[in-house]
Amino acid sequence: MAGRGSVVVAAVGDIHSPKFLKIFKNALQSIPLNYIDLFLLAGDNVHRNDVAQMGNVIDAIRSIGNIPIISCFGNEEYTPQKYKDEYSSVIWLDDESTILNIKGWSIKITGTKGVLDKPTAWQSRNIKDIDKIYAERLRKIERLINDGEADFNVLLSHYSVTYKTMVGEPESLWPLLGSKAMEEVISKSNLTLCIHAHVHRSRRRMIEVNSTTIINVSLPSVNNISIITLPISQTLQKTLTNFF
Repeated sequence: MAGRGSVVVAAVGDIHSPKFLKIFKNALQSIPLNYIDLFLLAGDNVHRNDVAQMGNVIDAIRSIGNIPIISCFGNEEYTPQKYKDEYSSVIWLDDESTILNIKGWSIKITGTKGVLDKPTAWQSRNIKDIDKIYAERLRKIERLINDGEADFNVLLSHYSVTYKTMVGEPESLWPLLGSKAMEEVISKSNLTLCIHAHVHRSRRRMIEVNSTTIINVSLPSVNNISIITLPISQTLQKTLTNFF
């Protein structure tokens, strides 16, 4: 570790641009120029698949530095190839992994829309074999996060990866917002950090599962951008996230 500086990661989800774009821009104004090393977007960056709005999100991030942007897809981005084609400056992860080298550290990020324990009514009506899709995705994510080694192993998911960060939402909705099964996968993994969104009314947004820090970065829940410093020190483990 000698000679390697800390990596400062910004993370946010559910911007739903233009819906919460102003809140997002206001939060960015508090971050010093070139302070962030990596920006993670946890899906639902735009509202109702308004592809053109993604440009506004990227331009806002570029105002604080020319930094790597990695995003998974949310349920609002339902034409993923259009985003990949039109916004190639973003590293889009759709049940995929990538490794970045920042400040001498290797950082592996696995990105996914995530898994629901109970498909929504719309999904059940419109997506054939949705239960099978989720089961296969869960197995694939488990393989991806446990394949290979890196200094930091990060999972970026739109849907929640645990029920424990859903406190504040009606319990009847929890299976429709994320997956308890994903938490079981995480508990057996070597993940450093897990970022998710999709839970807009969370009152408990940070937990630890074994050695993995899990953070809900949904903008409507937090009203801010989450800043995480890697490696996560013992001091940071107590607060988990800093805000400007």
